[in-house]
Amino acid sequence: MEASTLATIILITTIILFAIDRYPLALVSVASLLAMVLTGVLPFADAFKGFSSNLVVLVAGMMVIGSALFDNNVIGRVGNLIFKHVKGGEKAFLLLMMTMAAVLSGFLHNISVMAMMTPLAASYVAKSNGEMKLKNFYMALAHATIIGARFTLIGASPPMLAQSVLLSSEGVERGLGFFELAAVAVPVFIVVLLCYHFFLYRIGNRVFDHTKTNEVNTNVESKDIPIWKTWVTGIVMVVVAVCFVFVDAVPLGVIAMTGACVLMFTGCASWKESLKKLDWSTLIILACTDGITACFSLTGLGDIIVDFLTRVGAGTSSPFLLVVIFSFVTAWASNVLANSSATVIFSSLAVSVALGLGMDPIPLVVAVVFGGAFDFIMPTATSTLTMSCAAGYSFRDYAVVGGILSPICCATSALVIGLVYHLI
Repeated sequence: MEASTLATIILITTIILFAIDRYPLALVSVASLLAMVLTGVLPFADAFKGFSSNLVVLVAGMMVIGSALFDNNVIGRVGNLIFKHVKGGEKAFLLLMMTMAAVLSGFLHNISVMAMMTPLAASYVAKSNGEMKLKNFYMALAHATIIGARFTLIGASPPMLAQSVLLSSEGVERGLGFFELAAVAVPVFIVVLLCYHFFLYRIGNRVFDHTKTNEVNTNVESKDIPIWKTWVTGIVMVVVAVCFVFVDAVPLGVIAMTGACVLMFTGCASWKESLKKLDWSTLIILACTDGITACFSLTGLGDIIVDFLTRVGAGTSSPFLLVVIFSFVTAWASNVLANSSATVIFSSLAVSVALGLGMDPIPLVVAVVFGGAFDFIMPTATSTLTMSCAAGYSFRDYAVVGGILSPICCATSALVIGLVYHLI
């Protein structure tokens, strides 16, 4: 049997296993690579080369730093310093919390940020004597962390997976810059804030049944942390962020892992605890994307789609139209597929289509990254949105608010991508 046929069978099986969501994505990813090696589709070195990639080292290092920021109360101190001076009522407080959540999600994993922000919001709601409503916060915070995670490459798994697809694809000249997605994410987030300010906050107040709110934990964990640990951890994070921007000669993974090692040598992070808190599933999926992308290129599916687009003129006449298509289709698919799965599948497809049409694949991959972020309709679409269920929302709540916000975000991101990459 030819390698292309075997690659197609392996890829289809992988997509089906991703879609049914019965087995962990990391397990399916590793099994897919093993199938490629055992059938001779890819040599071992090519299939598993992602496990030594700069991106995997970068993410692991930032996971250690992010965990230390929470454990040493850096985030708690900053949050309390900001929120105790807030005036202007519930809406102003909500918009400020969303902004803080979005900014933090760019540098820390957005799930961790959501886990910290929700009890913080609940504690302020409990102290408001009924003036603030819990349901006005949790879903909005989920939306903020999801979009904020696109401010950089490391806030969530999808941008990192898309980067891995780009770097592992032959014919692609470069990957995404560390802050490149911010050029799209910041305008989109501003639009989301405006939507909440002008109508989504009001719509939510009308749609949400505030009499049916779950009891949630309102205690923000406060450990007796030595102040020097808080300062050292904060300084290390700032230095790492500055080096990301200004030090081009050193790989990002080396910078992040150096910061993590400094925290462990100074006692601000524990080696054993850091290993326990690493998101091994994300790291394994990231490492496996190189092999899955190579398998995708062998199937010839990208060539089939390119031929179709060429016949109808969609690719040659309007690259911007492809950006719109990938944005909306990925958003829809991410409500059904796991977000990470949709990103790997559609990023690989975007690269194949772009190269086949002689386009720069970056705009299409960016459209996939953002389209996959706007899966706001299904509460189970992403972990952060699922975490917001703790407030007691109904499916109708997600459908109404998400049904309004998702197409607005898709259209905004497509427009901004078109402007940033000079497609319109």
